Amino acid sequence: MPMLSGLSARQTWLHALEPRAKLAAATAVVCAAFLATHPALLAGAVVLLAGGLWYVGGAGRLGRRLLGAAVLGYPVTWLVFALSNWDNSQPALQNAVDGLYTSGQFALRLLAIILANLIIVATTDPRQFARSLRGWRAPSELCLMLMTVLRFLPLAAGQARRILDAQRCRGFRLRRLWLPSAWLPLGIPLLVAMLYRAEALAMSLELRGFARGVASLAPADRWRLREYAFLGASLAACAVMASVR
Repeated sequence: MPMLSGLSARQTWLHALEPRAKLAAATAVVCAAFLATHPALLAGAVVLLAGGLWYVGGAGRLGRRLLGAAVLGYPVTWLVFALSNWDNSQPALQNAVDGLYTSGQFALRLLAIILANLIIVATTDPRQFARSLRGWRAPSELCLMLMTVLRFLPLAAGQARRILDAQRCRGFRLRRLWLPSAWLPLGIPLLVAMLYRAEALAMSLELRGFARGVASLAPADRWRLREYAFLGASLAACAVMASVR
């Protein structure tokens, strides 16, 4: 099960890749996004990554929300960049165009980073991710902690949606959200549900021997040709994107 819930059950070759190869490729994308200055290359990278997210089945509701947030937030981003770099010696139109250029670069960099990370979490099971860290000689306790954290947010979000649906059936409406008391019908049941889940997890770990230090995670999978090919192609593409001016 991937880290993000509600995604397509379709399995692709990206799902089968060892997580360390995907992490290394995502790190290269982040570095290239900060080093790249050519808007066309940044836009091409965003389109390619968006296509990858659609290919792995993560471009449904998640993709629409991301696109909506980018469209609604871009005017504010443009205004911030235009005002922060305002030059009184230039015409107002030139300042607006300069703000459009710099804010566009920033938005494309941010989208590239977000999409690369979404592809990872959409194609990687937390248990597989934790096992891959064993390849870097990470302690089992650290791997388990990371796996628990990665699964907590999707589980909490799903539980919150179920609580909201149940409360709406009882007449609850999202009104006056600036008041702390308006969140009590959601916050208290969610807190209780998370406490029950934490207690069940603690009992499960104790029964499996983690409390006595006798249990450990399975070793990481070995890299095959497809991992090396994927990482090499990703590094080459990122190098081109970062070097072209």
